[in-house]
Parts: sequence; structure tokens; C-alpha cells
Amino acid sequence: MSSTNRRYPWAALAVLGLLGGAVATAKDAQNAAVAAAEKIRLEVARMRGLDYLAPVKVGMKKPDEIRAMILEGFEEEAPVDEVAKQAKVYERLGLLPEGFDLRARLIDFLSEQIGGYYDPEKKELFLVDQSENPQLKGQQAAQAMQDEMVMAHELHHALQDQNFDLQRWFEVLEGHDDRILGYKSLVEGEAQLVGLQFLFKRMGRGNVDVAQFNRMQEMAMRLSPEAKKLREMPPYLVETMMFPYTQGAEFVQAMQRKHGWDRVTAAFAAPPSSSEQVLHPEKYFGPERDEPLEIVLPKLAQALDGGVKGWDELYTNVLGEFSVGLLLRGLGAPKAQAERAATGWDGDRFVGLEKDGRLVVVWVSTWDSEQDAEKFLKVYAPLLGKQRPTAHVERRGVDVVLVDGASGAEERERLLRRGFASLKVEQRLAPMPGMTARPPRSDFVPEPSSPAPGVASATAAPSGATPALVRNDVLGTTFALPPGWAPGTDPIEAIRQMPSAYLAGPDGQELRLLLMPISLAQAGEQLEALVQQGVQDLKLEGRASPRALGRPALQLDFSGVLPASSARSRARGLVVDLGTDSLVLIASAPAAGATPPSAGLDALLATLWVDGRQALGAAVTHGPARLELPAGFIARRGSGPWTYEAEGGARIQLVEASPAAGLDDAGRALLAQLPLVLGDFQLRSAGVVARAGRPVHELDYVAAGRRTRQVTLDASGRRWTLAVSAPSDRFAQHEAQFGRVLAAFGVQELGPGPDGKDPARRGAY
Repeated sequence: MSSTNRRYPWAALAVLGLLGGAVATAKDAQNAAVAAAEKIRLEVARMRGLDYLAPVKVGMKKPDEIRAMILEGFEEEAPVDEVAKQAKVYERLGLLPEGFDLRARLIDFLSEQIGGYYDPEKKELFLVDQSENPQLKGQQAAQAMQDEMVMAHELHHALQDQNFDLQRWFEVLEGHDDRILGYKSLVEGEAQLVGLQFLFKRMGRGNVDVAQFNRMQEMAMRLSPEAKKLREMPPYLVETMMFPYTQGAEFVQAMQRKHGWDRVTAAFAAPPSSSEQVLHPEKYFGPERDEPLEIVLPKLAQALDGGVKGWDELYTNVLGEFSVGLLLRGLGAPKAQAERAATGWDGDRFVGLEKDGRLVVVWVSTWDSEQDAEKFLKVYAPLLGKQRPTAHVERRGVDVVLVDGASGAEERERLLRRGFASLKVEQRLAPMPGMTARPPRSDFVPEPSSPAPGVASATAAPSGATPALVRNDVLGTTFALPPGWAPGTDPIEAIRQMPSAYLAGPDGQELRLLLMPISLAQAGEQLEALVQQGVQDLKLEGRASPRALGRPALQLDFSGVLPASSARSRARGLVVDLGTDSLVLIASAPAAGATPPSAGLDALLATLWVDGRQALGAAVTHGPARLELPAGFIARRGSGPWTYEAEGGARIQLVEASPAAGLDDAGRALLAQLPLVLGDFQLRSAGVVARAGRPVHELDYVAAGRRTRQVTLDASGRRWTLAVSAPSDRFAQHEAQFGRVLAAFGVQELGPGPDGKDPARRGAY
């Protein structure tokens, strides 16, 4: 239904949960739910094999706020008069009962059934707070699992949006409900599959079989308290809403099982174009994709009232195989018979015309064969005759035309002739590059007047001010300060005695970086022991093994009263493997605050660069410059910079030039030029830091599908830039190696010897 397509297209309907009910999160648990989203987000990304461009903002809305949101959406995109026109045509076709208030019932249905939704315009995920719902008392454990499934479902929509831009196809397909249903079946079906897989894993039940789950769900719904209310709704309304979640999930699972997740990813560049392809997946990913025919209707109004003008086209659209089956059921056919009669559909289009209270509906459909058309007609014609005895339906070959509302035989024949004279076209949509390119990160990260979290500007720090980038030679780290954060003295004495750095942020947030000269496993054990010994009222909330900064890592989530604090806090510890050493990051935030500790940690990780702690061995010199290469990097001959490449597009380049300006000025000029030269330029961090007491300009950016990290320094009267880069989706695979390359890089320059006369060599940094 067009009136439900735009405002909140990516919602998790509560009736789809295995355990039933809408999302219920008590007020005092809201912060915990928001914090849990980060863990679920990482798991969803791992399950799907895709990466987020940015963190996902998570909020809560009460049921009355959800209803207000729905009303706002209808006011903007489905005005009362437009929905009333649609309802008239649906009623005449037999999809809705006579006098059915489509708009009001849609609002009621969605208000009650939405369990959470991802807003692709605001880039925000909302869960529904049902903490005051008396029907959910005593169901906390079951509801917690349901909440997590809905969160996984909605976080997956955010992942889809950050990789494919959910609105692109939606905007192209507007006004074609069956194509929209095919696209929504891909989007909702994939999110439903991932959400169910997450739930089944959480319950220790192995892999989910979506078809079997849907059958169990249907049986459970017949016995649920919602069953009576749902039976009062027309099947067309309820089942069209449910189709992308149920049949869509079966469709995606069939594709994933047969061809893998890469094929599902490719589907976003060419989504299913009909409900027929979703119902029969082989028609989508089989040897030959079965595309529907588009019906182009002639000017039917000229056949009415002798061609007198004044007819208003109320509504025109396409039903598709699934809705044809619902139409037959609405007229009284059993479900199995209706579904059999609808198979063989190949395209259709209907239109409703009105003048002075008289409504005329013409529906043209075409079928794969004459046998399919006759099979449909044998079921449809008798049912239509009982419901609308004045309507007329006729078959000619593979085409079937319905005329309802004609004033007499002559007008009916004119409409039939024009209906059978419709044009049939096979329309294949071929997306241009902009439809398939990954959206830029800037679409998902706010752009305030000050630098965004984790992004520093090379022009933002005047002389003498805190530098845009923060460098710690002992830890071997460089990072950009998020807005509102500042270096300080760690209030925890035990940590202050270790090689560490401390940052204080807004709203009581804290970040700590520690270097431990032990292995990842040992550092993880020590972190856990440190937490258990030092945190009062400790509650361990989870342990995971993600990858961070391209390296193996361990994650520990906990809450309690931290040392040097009197208030309860939430905290996240992350241990990153540096080879012989481990880097420990601890983020904390007040438990009563609205910002989870993951927010500060994400801002830090967005620009954190860690030097390597191990030598690579293969030393290469270019005059006074020296660098060490990882295995597999081969020199590429040619003019220009010294370049070394490896399989997969990884690249190391060394450029030598004459210094035309200071590092600060050169950095500003470079940042002004790069977006113009490269296009689609996304700055991650930039600025001048002191490495071993020497100024070095560091730059991290993404452009043309590649991520590049580079350092620039002046030595021996020349300017040297070492850049490491790789395709954005493969950069993490090389991040640890690149860190060691940049850490081992050095330039020697001549200086006076100890006696002030003989030249000696000294390192530039």
C-alpha cells in the first residue's frame, strides 16, 4: 500500500517475534538497552560480513510517541483524501470490505505492532518502550530476548543503510507497489533472517530454518491474544505488511544457502522486481531471471460518457502475484486454491476513474501462458460474479481484462477494447554507478561547526594551542581529540604509575590507554583481575573477541564503582594485540548518564593509529631515508615516487620533494587540494604532532575507494612523505603491517660531530 511505504519503511513488527509482544524496556533499563546495542551491532556486522561506517544512534519512544510519529508520516505522505481514493479502488477490486477506514486502521495497526524501527532519514534507531504495558508484567526474561532480536533486526537495517543506502531504490520504485514489495522483501527479509539467527544463537538452538519458523509462528499466532484482532483486519492489509518479513526471509535464506552472502550483497544492486520472484526464488536467481511485464494502459477516460471530460483518475498501481492471491481470498477462495490460481502471473495494472460519484475500475493482467490465464479465470470469474454481478471479466489469449462500473454494454465494450490494446513491455532496471556505490561516511556522521567526533582539522589549532592530534611516543599512539575531550592526570593512582594516557570527556566520561609488555591473553587476564580487584559492586556483563585496529583483540564489559569514583559507572575494556605488547583501552561513563562508554571508545578508535612494536626485517634505503617492508611487497618500476605493492591492492609509497612551506602551511594547502583532485574525499584525521621531539605531519583519509595513512617530515633539506594505502574494505587486513612500516621509517641527516667539525649522522625521528 503506497500510504505505508515512505515514512518508516524499515520497522520490526512485533507480531514477528518468536515470543510475541512489543519491545518492553523499563525506564531504568533504557541506558542498558542503549549500551547493549553496541555489542549487538558488532555481532550483527560479524554475522553478515559487512562493516559499519559509523556508530548507530539508539533511542527509545513510548507508544504514544510512536502513534504521533505515524500520524505525522501520514499527514506528510498520505493525506486523508489521497488514502480515501485508494480505499475506493481497493474496495471495488475486492481487496477491502466496503466502508473500510483504511487510514485509521493502518494507523491503529502500525501503532500496536511496530516493535522498533530504523529511520533512514534521521539515521537513528528507535525501540519502543512498553515498560508501562500491564500485559507484559512477569515476562521479563522472554521479553529481554525479544528486545535483543528486535535490536539485531534494526541494527541490521542501519548496516544495510551504511553499505547500500536504503532509500535509493525506494525512491526509484515509488508508485509501483509490487516492485516495492520485492525490494522490501530483500531488505526486511535479510534483517529478519539475521535477527532470527541472532536469537537462535542466543537461545543455543543452532541455525534457524525460516520456513519452519514461519509455520510455527503462524500456528502460534492463531492461539495468541492478537489473533482475534488480526482476523478482524482484511488479509490484504495484514499479509501485505507481513510478507517482506516472512516470505522475504525465506527468499533471502534460499539465496544465501545456495549462493552465499556475497550474492545477497549483489542483490542490492539488482533487487527482486516482483513478489513473484520472492515467492519463487528460482525466477530471481535461476539461470534466466523471469522479469515481469509492465502494462501501459491507454487513455481509458476517452471511452467513458462518449469522451466527455471531467473524469478523475483516483488511483493506479500494480497488484503482483501475491496480491492477486489475496484478492481471490478476499472474494472467498480458499488459500491453497487462491495461491495456485495466482501462479503464472506475468504482469498487471489497474486504474480507478471517478466522475460525479460514479466509479469505474479497469484491471488488465497478463499471464505466462493461456493455460495459466484460464486457470486464474476459472477461479476468479465465479467469485467475482457473486460479489459484483455487474462487473465483467474476459480472457483473450494470455491477457485478462476486468471492467467494473461501465454504464452499459457499449461502454463496457469500448473499455474492453482499450484494455486489450494495452502495451506490454519488459522493463529491466539497470542502475547507474551512483545507485550501487557505498554511501559516504558523512551521511551518517553529524557535521557540526566544530570537528566531528574522532576527526581533527589541520586548520583548527592555532599556534600555541592544543594540537589537533595527540601523540604519545611511549605508547606509540596518535589520535585526534574528540570535541569536549582533553588530556589530563589520571585520578587512579595504580594506573598512573604505568605507561598510560588519560582523557576526560563530557558528562563524566573517561578514556584510558595503557601499554602492557605481555601477550594478548595475559593482558586480558590481567585486565580482568584488575577489574575484579579494583571495582566495587562489580557486574561483568560480557566478554567478546572482536578485531580492532586490524589486530586480534579482547573486549570486557562491566559496571560498578570504579577506583577514585563514588558513583556507579559502566565501562568497556578493550585489549589490542601489538605482538610482543598489548594496548589496553578502558572507556567509562556514569551509569546514570545518557552516553554509553562505547561512544567515547568509538570516537577514539575512529582516528587512533598504533605504531608497530616489531621490526619487519626487509630494510630498504632511498638516500638518507630508510624503511622496512612487510613480506609480499614488490617494487614497482617507473618514474615518480618509490612504490611497493602487494596482492589485493595494498601499496607503500615514498615521495621526496623540496619543502616549499612549513609543515602546518603545507598541510592546510594539501587538505584544500585533495578533495578537488581526488573527489569523494573523507578526512579521518590530520595535524602536526611531535615524534621523538621532531614535528611530523600525519594525515588519514579515504578517497576513490582507498584509505590512505601518511606521515610527512623535513630532513636533510628535503621533505619526505611515506604513505600506506589499500582498498577501504581491505585496509584492516594490512593495518598492523602498516603500523610497523610507519614506526620503522626514518630519515638520516648530516650534523656536526661531537668535536663540532667532523660530520655525523643522526636520525630525523
